[in-house]
Amino acid sequence: MIDLAKEKALKINMSQVYKIISHAIDVANEDGFLNTYTFERALWMFAAIEVYDIQEDKVLENPLVAWNEMLADGTIDKLCGEYEKELQHLAEVGEDWFIGYEGYLHSVRGAFGDIQNFMKDMTDGLAEKFGENGMEELANVLKIADEWGMNNVPQEA
Repeated sequence: MIDLAKEKALKINMSQVYKIISHAIDVANEDGFLNTYTFERALWMFAAIEVYDIQEDKVLENPLVAWNEMLADGTIDKLCGEYEKELQHLAEVGEDWFIGYEGYLHSVRGAFGDIQNFMKDMTDGLAEKFGENGMEELANVLKIADEWGMNNVPQEA
């Protein structure tokens, strides 16, 4: 059951909660393995990014290095002091999300989603490699196939 009084008392809104947890799940997902060590830290890092307007590039590039930097420069200590209730809320909601997402990843639907993403990445990669020159070559191959009668497209009489 949703505790409205608790949600109203938070210094972050539900859109921010969603964004923080979603990013943390993405960072913790290591090819289908959800790394709890990374997830817990990513929750706090993305919370800091959200409330202190920190650029997220470093966290996305290398979360553990970013964690060490935020720990060393006092950002994490400041976050803990100013947003204790919010961090507790993120941990509670994040745990449920983590468990649900882990189940999804290991389900048939999750596997199908991974296959779709893989195929899209492959197709995009091939299209990028072909580029304009590759498309011209493909057009030439199809033209030769058509001239030799190998196109298998019925011609109108």
